[in-house]
Amino acid sequence: MARDGLEDFLREKLAFLGLLPHEYEEYLEYWLPKLQPNDFTFIHFEGGEYDSRYPLTITPEPDCLLRVHTAFKAASGRERIAPQALEPFERHGFAVIEWGGTVLN
Repeated sequence: MARDGLEDFLREKLAFLGLLPHEYEEYLEYWLPKLQPNDFTFIHFEGGEYDSRYPLTITPEPDCLLRVHTAFKAASGRERIAPQALEPFERHGFAVIEWGGTVLN
């Protein structure tokens, strides 16, 4: 993703994934400054692979759980990568929301 489209891209994807505006704005406030030095950034939203590596136990158990973990890596802009298939999340009852990320070197 090119630097000039990064913020809009992340806002759109995070909203689609189920983050509320105040949640994705906090995410952007944290991550955008870390990604701005890159002309291009590879972005991967980790799903089940993140859950498998880092299981989470919460008591009492939530009715629904959304864990948005993103892997970022500087890119050249020449990479040709198919868009990632993402699934939307629907909140109900006691919802637990976690977001985070990792910058890969």
